[in-house]
Amino acid sequence: MFQFWEDIFRRFDCGPFKYSSVSLALAAGATANATIVIKENTAFALSRIVGWSFLSPATHATLTQVTVMLTDQGSGRTLMDRKLPLEILNGFSAYPQWEPIPHVFAGNSAIGVEITSLEAANAAVVYLVLYGVHMYNKGTLAPVTE
Repeated sequence: MFQFWEDIFRRFDCGPFKYSSVSLALAAGATANATIVIKENTAFALSRIVGWSFLSPATHATLTQVTVMLTDQGSGRTLMDRKLPLEILNGFSAYPQWEPIPHVFAGNSAIGVEITSLEAANAAVVYLVLYGVHMYNKGTLAPVTE
């Protein structure tokens, strides 16, 4: 993983960035979809996914059970083989989950987010944040074209 980042930092101007899905209100047992669009002037290397799922955005007291599927809409590839529970994507506070090799999205591409509630009776509010690095061509802040 470190070799990947060394190569990236040598070849591109980079800066940390976060993309987020807007709060998704999810009825019990329902599925919601959202699209996150990558800025057109930069590629994005996804390094970490963090999410929260609560019964109410006001209380943040009770976690709900949801699964998540992410899709690179440009290539049609999914980032996982099946929908995964949000807890698995997050890891744990002492041991956060990082992508071993970041998935790189081209500028102006889109990430499809599909979230399914596993709750039998409770609605959920879900937040999802994608942590990573914006990459620009060295010295130009021009889009990555490779």
